[in-house]
Amino acid sequence: MTVKEELSDKLSGRALYRVYNLKGKNYQGRILGSPTARGRIVGIKLPPLPEGICVIGAKDIPGADTLDIGGCAIPIFASGNILWEGQPILAAAGGDSFAVEEWLSKVELEIEQSADAQPEESEFVRRKGSPEKHLNTAAQIVEESLLIPYRREPEHWDGATCKLKDESYHLYTVTVWPLFVRACAARVLNVSPNRVKVSGSSPGGRHEGYIWHSAYMAVIAALLSKKADEPVYLNAGSLHSVGPSLPGADIKLRAAIREDGKLSALEGKLVINAGALLPFADEIIDRVLLGLFSFSTCLHYNIKVIVRRHPWYPSTFGPAAGLELGFPAGELLAARIAETLKVPVEQWKQDSSDADNSLMGSGIVRPRDYPSPALFDDLLTRSDYMRKSTGYNHVFFNRGKFKRLPEFYHGIGTAKAWFGNSFISSELENAGLSLTLDKQGILLVSMQSEASGVLIDIWKGMATDILGIDKVLFQVGGGRESCSGAPVILGSHAAVYTRLLDMALKQLAKQRFREALPITIEKNLRHGSRPEWSRENLAGAPFEAYSWGMGVVEVRLSVQASVVESVRIWLQIDGGQLLSYDKAAAEAENAAAAALEWCSSKPRRFLLPLIDVQFSNNSEKFRPKGVSALPWLLVPAAYIKALRQASGRFIDQLPVQPEQMRMGSPCL
Repeated sequence: MTVKEELSDKLSGRALYRVYNLKGKNYQGRILGSPTARGRIVGIKLPPLPEGICVIGAKDIPGADTLDIGGCAIPIFASGNILWEGQPILAAAGGDSFAVEEWLSKVELEIEQSADAQPEESEFVRRKGSPEKHLNTAAQIVEESLLIPYRREPEHWDGATCKLKDESYHLYTVTVWPLFVRACAARVLNVSPNRVKVSGSSPGGRHEGYIWHSAYMAVIAALLSKKADEPVYLNAGSLHSVGPSLPGADIKLRAAIREDGKLSALEGKLVINAGALLPFADEIIDRVLLGLFSFSTCLHYNIKVIVRRHPWYPSTFGPAAGLELGFPAGELLAARIAETLKVPVEQWKQDSSDADNSLMGSGIVRPRDYPSPALFDDLLTRSDYMRKSTGYNHVFFNRGKFKRLPEFYHGIGTAKAWFGNSFISSELENAGLSLTLDKQGILLVSMQSEASGVLIDIWKGMATDILGIDKVLFQVGGGRESCSGAPVILGSHAAVYTRLLDMALKQLAKQRFREALPITIEKNLRHGSRPEWSRENLAGAPFEAYSWGMGVVEVRLSVQASVVESVRIWLQIDGGQLLSYDKAAAEAENAAAAALEWCSSKPRRFLLPLIDVQFSNNSEKFRPKGVSALPWLLVPAAYIKALRQASGRFIDQLPVQPEQMRMGSPCL
């Protein structure tokens, strides 16, 4: 490991003892969490406080005592009711980590435990049209189910480091949302955001837990640093090695099929299992519901939604913010309908789409860049899908006639998906930027968005190409003191800001020789005449832009061990105008490998999948889109279809376990 890499690991919290190597004395921070899941704190008895150790609790917070994110107020410390096991009650810091841990172990907590340990439930129904009428008169009823358990994985989450210097707080953490960390720290510390600086690194392909958990750790580290007046590293491992996990879903669907083979109605029950708190719950639930329809147009449905909040660590959202729960179920339902009708699934999808090509799914207005079937022909050719599927199907239907079992069974599956970039109902409504070209020829770009170093480099390249200048400064957050930005996946998306920046640069290029410097150009997002999104009816235009994709997954399954021996993945993605082909390809490949690891419950080093990613652009406008979320929608659905074909078993759970492939219900 190089010195630079070692320092980066310490800064980001990846090192085992992740203390930023500052000069002078460094304090180690630890957290005392609740030993019970539900209850009420009656009293806290502290042992004598040794010299060199400081302690903080809810009463020591000078500003806001919660992290406000996505409609949830997450308490910094528990002061009354306990919401989840491990919820922080106290935090302490000192020069000797062992002394800090020993002191915390002597703290006596008097907690009145709650007799009711059942999860809290909320229930509602999304309904449109007359689903009962169509279900009663349907030519066929097709059922599908999918269980994706709540992922409560014990992991060593990254901590945070705070250095207090000249009344300014320097925070070091791993995050995809530094502006949010900055805003939260300012609110909790009751200081101006100008006194808070956030540095660190990106978590790479994984972002779960780094949405709000990083801010949580950074805020507590800052409070400890303020109390100790020393640099403090907070070890997240003291939270019982449990961090935010992903919500799960138990999905059951019944589809009504008309005589012509089209989907006429959908009935479903959706149970979402989450932690004690679920930030962005409305957006996540909407995306799960939209994913259930996949590409099939269905204007008669009745879906009962139950959200169960268990006394676990608060949840975060997954790599597609809920679509990764709904889309696999929708794709599996489409495949089951096609199998029942004995037609290829892609043919059924095409035949069952809206007649006037104006709607898709539950009533989403179809975008102009909706992909044609020809867009994915190359993928089917590259993967040799038709020939392989025919051969594997022959084995699937005749395996009972074999006198001798083969060593391997093979399976191949397809999936088609779209990904919506940013809900209109989110903070994206406030998206805007301004350009100022001063008399020295320096361009200042100010925007209300998060931006990675790679993206800023790309934007600087755009300014150089259009204006012919190389002195470009970027100011994220738009200069607003309270700006928190928004995570890429839910809010101010790079696609939107890239388009706004392109328009502003071209306008500035026209005005720079007509007007005296300095010149300022402002651009704001305009939704135009797009239909308004209706959450109750799941209709309208919910997203600013769409990415499209199709995937093929081929597996080789060991007959004796019921273990997947090899996997091949082909992806065709329409991501619009790619800002960086290499970066887009790397993100798509990494997401595909991570999605496969999640599906198979095996570390990717044991799978070593062969991944082939190709990109296309079906839009005439300059509109880059997100591509890294699409593999999370395509790979799971195609993987299950391939395993069903290879194993002959009805697999309805992710991640897939070997027992399902050996003892699951037969598909036939």
